[in-house]
Amino acid sequence: MEENQSLNYMLYLQYDQDLDRSYFLLSAILRQLNISLIPIQMEEVKLLEKNKRYHAIMVRKKYNDAVKALEWKKRFLDSAMLSGRIVLHDISSFSEFSIPANLEKKGAYFFTGLPVDYKKVAMDLVVNFYNDKNNTDMWPGGKRAKLFEADKIKTVKLVSNQ
Repeated sequence: MEENQSLNYMLYLQYDQDLDRSYFLLSAILRQLNISLIPIQMEEVKLLEKNKRYHAIMVRKKYNDAVKALEWKKRFLDSAMLSGRIVLHDISSFSEFSIPANLEKKGAYFFTGLPVDYKKVAMDLVVNFYNDKNNTDMWPGGKRAKLFEADKIKTVKLVSNQ
């Protein structure tokens, strides 16, 4: 197995010890696209490395799950998304979280409403994952002006006029 393929993974935030059916569906689809889906409890998310950027999937189908997710959002997810530590993919039959506008601009929060085909959801996840992975090494600022180029042009003109 290539080293690149082993590094591609997403976190699946689970509410209970039992995994939901959606985990197995998404895991099977993402595995074909060289992305592993790792189930993780919210308490374990706090123990992850602080200098890395993680993609996390949260599926909210039941009312109890929505209440727990809202509690997690207030306690931890808001600050993790603002710091750029977590990119949250929210798949829910409830309304999307109310989040600050700058999180959407940063690409830290994506919402998909249920019911929807899990193949479409998986493709959206993969596109967002690889776009984010490819954009992490890019400098966000513009190019620095090169004044020395203008000096070379002036000296060439001066030399050619003599």
